[in-house]
Amino acid sequence: MPILKFINIQWLLFWGFLMVLLPGYSQVGTYTFSQTVGTYSEIPTASATVAYTAPWDNHTNGSVYQATLPFTFLYDGNPYTSCFISPNGFLIFGSTQPASTLYAPLSNTAVFSGAVCGMGFDLISNGSDITYTTLGTSPNRIFVVQYKNAVRKGTDAGNFNFQIRLSETSNTIEFSYGHCAPEGTT
Repeated sequence: MPILKFINIQWLLFWGFLMVLLPGYSQVGTYTFSQTVGTYSEIPTASATVAYTAPWDNHTNGSVYQATLPFTFLYDGNPYTSCFISPNGFLIFGSTQPASTLYAPLSNTAVFSGAVCGMGFDLISNGSDITYTTLGTSPNRIFVVQYKNAVRKGTDAGNFNFQIRLSETSNTIEFSYGHCAPEGTT
């Protein structure tokens, strides 16, 4: 038995030493995360394009809206000129269109080039459209997707107001949350 323990310890030391020498990679290794308190500002209705007209629901729309970005956005080092806007609170980059019934893009087994999730739930409208627009001037434009008065399907209470914002030159992603009144304590 002492020989078996010695061999196991050698293997453990070998693999531990090897892991220290090998470089590690992360899916978000080039991004940093921060949180700030700011003021939520709705996008002007006059300049907005409607992606989903109220009353919207992913089950009745049947497809996910594809929007052309006004600039090339770098995500994970790759350039994108369009994105899919899901009515369920997220954006997808690349050519793989998400299913309209997808609610959790970050834990999905589908291979997406990139997913940006402001709120991944089965959402429906509470009387407002999902809109998008571009704010600012080149080279400092911001592409903004706005979810206004979104409600979790199957509940009668709660409104969620939030935006997903993509910045041109810095290639930063910002989630901006306005008044959110979830049902109960969940």
